[in-house]
Amino acid sequence: MHPLGTHRIEAQSGNLEARRSEGYESGTVYEYETALALSRKNNGIPSLYLFRKSAPILYRAESAAEDMEQHELLETVWKRWTQSGDGYNSSAFKTFAQTEEFERQIEDCLRRWLEERGILVSGPVWDRRIRGSPFRGLAPFEPSHSASFSAAMLQRPGSPRSYAPRAFCS
Repeated sequence: MHPLGTHRIEAQSGNLEARRSEGYESGTVYEYETALALSRKNNGIPSLYLFRKSAPILYRAESAAEDMEQHELLETVWKRWTQSGDGYNSSAFKTFAQTEEFERQIEDCLRRWLEERGILVSGPVWDRRIRGSPFRGLAPFEPSHSASFSAAMLQRPGSPRSYAPRAFCS
């Protein structure tokens, strides 16, 4: 994931000339556009999230002309990524002004991505403070422990075996 800045498409890098010769304005543009093409080809895999910093643009006096050129390039690429030829939105994106806001947004996106794939558990969990440890050691399981026993047996999306929850000690 690359959050885009306010006025630069990419800092200068050794691969920049190679990317330009391939028709890309920068390495960042190359990475995003190749990932986007792959995602479209593979039904949304990989997942892409597009962010843009919305803080005020400040140009440095010693490189104002270069900074403005970079900002114009960023605007051109951004329009290509997010607008149709008629000027309508064609791609979703999120904006942020401060790093903390970006951190919150990216965490929300990642959490949602993990939940959609069944990696993060959503639903009832064993609350150790209320019910004590679900690890009984050598003590026998009692009917009151059925939630901890059956939680491991629930069906998980994509798992090779399908388990149906059953009553314990019924």
